[in-house]
Amino acid sequence: MDEFKISAKNCRPFGRTGLKVAPLWFGAAAFGDASRPIADATKIALCGEGLRAFDGPIVIDTCADCAGSAGLETIGQILRRLEVTADEVIISHTLNFEGCFDQGERLGHEQIEERWETDCRLLGESYRPKFVALSRPGATDHGLPSSEAGEIDDRLSEALRSAHIWKASGQVAAVGISSREWSAIKNVAATNELDWVRISGGYTLWRHPAERTDQLNRLAEREIAIVNADVFHDGFLIGGPYLDGRAINSGSNPNIKAAAWRRSFAALGQGFGVTAAHAAIQFGLMAPGITAVSVNTSQPKRVAENCRSALLPVPPRFWDAMRDEKLLRENP
Repeated sequence: MDEFKISAKNCRPFGRTGLKVAPLWFGAAAFGDASRPIADATKIALCGEGLRAFDGPIVIDTCADCAGSAGLETIGQILRRLEVTADEVIISHTLNFEGCFDQGERLGHEQIEERWETDCRLLGESYRPKFVALSRPGATDHGLPSSEAGEIDDRLSEALRSAHIWKASGQVAAVGISSREWSAIKNVAATNELDWVRISGGYTLWRHPAERTDQLNRLAEREIAIVNADVFHDGFLIGGPYLDGRAINSGSNPNIKAAAWRRSFAALGQGFGVTAAHAAIQFGLMAPGITAVSVNTSQPKRVAENCRSALLPVPPRFWDAMRDEKLLRENP
């Protein structure tokens, strides 16, 4: 699939950093055995396929909570084994402080620096992250009262100041936040200087409320790069067994409707030769202000397919048919 190699001509501006990045980022969840154990040979094959699919720097999207310490170390080991140079890869790393923020802890610069250096050591000096995001827990995600959201934002702002010190010293090229909760993104972005935002849920082909589209537009107006890290809606769009944490076969009325929608979506796509993954990735890239989508897979053969999906537009007639069949709605 050389014709679908992602190259410099396909790259998009990364906010106001002056950098350009590939429209598809390589999610690293598989390297930490986040959902199930994966053989080392498969992990090596995943990296190899990723490098072959990119004619230029591949962006590997890591986060401590999904890849874990073992995953970060594994990524570094594989890159060294494959003799990947620092110019061939960009590591984007989401630094996880969620437990600390939830417990009311205020982290000093030294503590934040220690966590950062620990993760960098696991990856190896040659692969120190160029992009860093701080994970912002959502009040609703963690069962916290909304009144505590402001305090969490204050603690995150303090942590962001440390990240900006790394940028000022040339250690990283971009500083941002990552969150599943849109109100958190809105609040933190309003009071902090950000280069980018990593959205880890809530804007997909299945659900894309108008107010979130407006929020993406506002971020784009400020030239804040946006990376959509959940285009498959936690796997629901590509046949996964869960939707918003509930089993699809649970028999509840919302899930019965969701399963029916997914069957109709898959059947329509089949008629146009469009897979669910292709439609989901293209929709994610079409959203306002989106610089890239970050996609996870544990199957090496899917890497080239995902690259193809990122580069090959879906026929406009498919989107027209989705609207005609009332399958493309803000809130299903």
